[in-house]
Amino acid sequence: MGILIDDYARGRNTTPLPAGVTTFDWDTKIKALLPEDWAVMDEWTNEKASLKNVLSHVSGLPRHDFSYAPNDTIPDAVRKLQHLRPTFELREKWFYNNMMYMLGAQLITTYTGSYSRFVDERIWKLLNTTYTTYS
Repeated sequence: MGILIDDYARGRNTTPLPAGVTTFDWDTKIKALLPEDWAVMDEWTNEKASLKNVLSHVSGLPRHDFSYAPNDTIPDAVRKLQHLRPTFELREKWFYNNMMYMLGAQLITTYTGSYSRFVDERIWKLLNTTYTTYS
């Protein structure tokens, strides 16, 4: 995610941001970046959660590990967030949630075209890592 943020800061990413969004950084609101996909039960979190909040696990949502199935796509899992009850208020307490990293992958796909291609080209190839896989 840091690489993508740097790409926007340096003008290297040409994928347009949604109307009204002028920056893509750690403080950019998720709702602004994924207006069609981001929705959670808590309205405050829905409006105010930033990239930094969700990737540092202070979204207020607990694990909810059984809310998605192994065959769900990342967009499927992200859409399910709207049905999951939070345990804490936004930024109140750290609580790990795998789905927030799925949300990160969805953001990278949305703004680069492909999460796996982005990681392959921008990380693995530069490290000469030729046998890395995703599962």
